[in-house]
Amino acid sequence: TYIGGNGPDVPGGIAVDAAGNVYVGGGTESTNFPGAATSPIQHAKAADRDGVVFALSPNGSELLYSTYLGGSGFEDVIAIALDLSGAAYVVGRTESSNFPGTSGSAIQAVRGAEFDAFVTKVDPTGSSIVYSTYLGGNSLDYAFGVAADASGSAYVAGYTESTNFPGVGAGSIQPSHRGAEDAFVTKIDPSGSAILYSTYLGGSAEDFAFGIAVDRDGNAAVAGSTH
Repeated sequence: TYIGGNGPDVPGGIAVDAAGNVYVGGGTESTNFPGAATSPIQHAKAADRDGVVFALSPNGSELLYSTYLGGSGFEDVIAIALDLSGAAYVVGRTESSNFPGTSGSAIQAVRGAEFDAFVTKVDPTGSSIVYSTYLGGNSLDYAFGVAADASGSAYVAGYTESTNFPGVGAGSIQPSHRGAEDAFVTKIDPSGSAILYSTYLGGSAEDFAFGIAVDRDGNAAVAGSTH
């Protein structure tokens, strides 16, 4: 099926639940993205480009939910993952100072730089945001991968130019920023109230994490590129 409106619409990530429902995250410049007008989360586009999240039934005959996700600046949803309940975890990048749901975030309520990564958990019905947070420091931060474990913890990977990335400290695998860009790996608890761990991952040049997966024991496997 086509899915899109009167502007460019670009998919970023896709996931499928046990029942065969299909969940997609991406970016859109359309003011009439299918199904979004009735969304209880965000029914109207807020800027030139917003994130978008939608779900389709197993045979593609029904749009289960659809919502814009963005503030007054540029957004892209780059990756999406599901937990066992069907909640969707979406990550990407934002330049908005008013990204939806972040104002009450226990992790990071205020944008740290021109572009920050974001992490948003959408409930299984697409009717509310469970939590939403910025994830970034004093420079550019991008999230490119997300995974969820059986307990609902989110694992996020991307890259950062920030020297004060959230949650990185003395107990981290790599506690300091080493190159122009370093990869990062962050684990967030199921309620979005705390970072369980966070670390840089990189050397003296440019390092990027693009994908992440988690096994049944909670070990995260990360893939990317290094210069």
